[in-house]
Amino acid sequence: VQYVQSCFVFHSFLLESSVPLKPVFIKQPGSIVFPLHPNDPSREVTFSCEAQGYPPPSYRWKMNDTFISPWPGSRYRFSGGNLHISQLSKEEDVGIYQCLSSNSFGTILSREASLHIAYLEDFKTQRRSPVRVREGQGVVLLCGPPPHMGELTFTWIFNEYPSFVKQDNRRFVSQKTGNLYIAKVEPSDVGNYTCVVTNLVTKSRVQGPPTLLVLRSDGIMGEYEPKIEVQFPEALSVAKGLTVKLECFALGNPVPAISWRRVDGAPFPRKVDVSRASSVLEIPYFQQEDAGQYECVAENSRGRNMVKGKLSFYAPPHLLERPQDTQKAIDDSLVWECKASGKPKPSYKWLKNGDPLEAFEDRMQVVNGALSISSLTLSDTGMYQCVAENRYGRVFANAELKVNAVAPDFSDSVLKAQTLARQGGDVLIECRPRMSPRGMISWRKGKEALRESHRYQSCFMCTHPVKMARLGSASLRSTYVSRWSQTDRAPTKVTWNATSTKIILKWDQVKALENESDVMGYKVIYKQSRHNRQSVVETNRTSLELALPVHEEYIIQIKAVSEGGEGRSSTLITIPRIAGLCLYF
Repeated sequence: VQYVQSCFVFHSFLLESSVPLKPVFIKQPGSIVFPLHPNDPSREVTFSCEAQGYPPPSYRWKMNDTFISPWPGSRYRFSGGNLHISQLSKEEDVGIYQCLSSNSFGTILSREASLHIAYLEDFKTQRRSPVRVREGQGVVLLCGPPPHMGELTFTWIFNEYPSFVKQDNRRFVSQKTGNLYIAKVEPSDVGNYTCVVTNLVTKSRVQGPPTLLVLRSDGIMGEYEPKIEVQFPEALSVAKGLTVKLECFALGNPVPAISWRRVDGAPFPRKVDVSRASSVLEIPYFQQEDAGQYECVAENSRGRNMVKGKLSFYAPPHLLERPQDTQKAIDDSLVWECKASGKPKPSYKWLKNGDPLEAFEDRMQVVNGALSISSLTLSDTGMYQCVAENRYGRVFANAELKVNAVAPDFSDSVLKAQTLARQGGDVLIECRPRMSPRGMISWRKGKEALRESHRYQSCFMCTHPVKMARLGSASLRSTYVSRWSQTDRAPTKVTWNATSTKIILKWDQVKALENESDVMGYKVIYKQSRHNRQSVVETNRTSLELALPVHEEYIIQIKAVSEGGEGRSSTLITIPRIAGLCLYF
């Protein structure tokens, strides 16, 4: 029998053209519990993995974070994106598996999938000694299930099959231990008892050796207070949406009555069920409000005893905010938000092309899940994944970053062929090409390069010598008369504020004087205190977002920029290093 895990199909479409496309999973591996039968020669499983993309993606697989390398004749085989494992071994193959899909855009990791092998071995073939008790005494008959993996259920045969022990307020079979508990032995209980163990995954069943229960002849047991033999843990974590069953049973004479309550006094919701003569408390679809301390009370005429246990709620991570595919220009900044719910609160890490971003450069920071990268370069292009995890699971969110290099292009900023101006007056001709990375703007009169603060009347050419010569250049022509003068004013009222993931700078707009060129934008020049290299960000707004200064303080100045050049710098401001993750203002 070959087992293929179920997979989730997120989305798919027919790839009809050769348009370049990043890898996107349409099938991801799911966890497998393989039922192992001793006499089954076919022990093979298949993990499915499929991604769309162009060029067509290639695939690799990891087991427990180690790459799988099939060789001819090995038990591992790749078929497309699928992983086939034959001749399964519970000693070698149990673990966590993950698929990696790659093409020229980068690499992404699938969710993790576990492989467990369910089995049930036989009881040891040995006899068990008789158990001798007085009438009225309580007794525990041990099951001692054999080695196994997978959920078990327990029943007991009384004397001969198909006579099974019926559970009531006096007799209880624990589904945790498999043991049979008799609160108060009666003469009718004398006989042979056999534990029957069933594996719900493999559907296999084994019987233990019989245990003979015998009454002693030296008298009847007197009355005594309850002694709780079956109790639930003092602390138990329960996943959101699961069903939890708490067991509680006591020996005693008279037979104890079992009752349940919440320690905080809150009533049980209607979904809570008490079964098997009050020995099992069942809470289906566990939620946050079900967490708390629970108490089991065993009571008879001779006294009462109680046990308490605390149920804690947990939830694996669930993504609330995902990063989106982004295109940026060289030297731009990037901030990607990534948020997930979960209990305990998830931690975050980021991957680029399947590898952890651990040794962060100064220009890369991760704060509260948000990834920020300043001064983007072409090498930052790739596939990124945010990983949110707690001890109960992890989730992945994928996004592509494209850092573009664009030759100067004037198609969106066409100059007028002729501009009229009053003699002795001022005129402005804008030169705003689309380009990446940002370069220098120069003006020429014919073939003569012009300097700032001259008066002109002729034909001029605006050119942009881009940083990367291979991208080329572009030009536009216009006839005009102009008197150039940069603004002499500096930005004022520079303020800053901080969120949990970024710094927000603000300043007042600089207005040009009568003989000055209009302000086109601003340059924000900043560096970290112990580094000489400055970073420059240009903007046409009076605000800017920067990554938090987690490692070192920022030193920042701002200049207004006009066609006439750069204005005076603002007063230097220093933003201290922010070590905390939450700031309040």
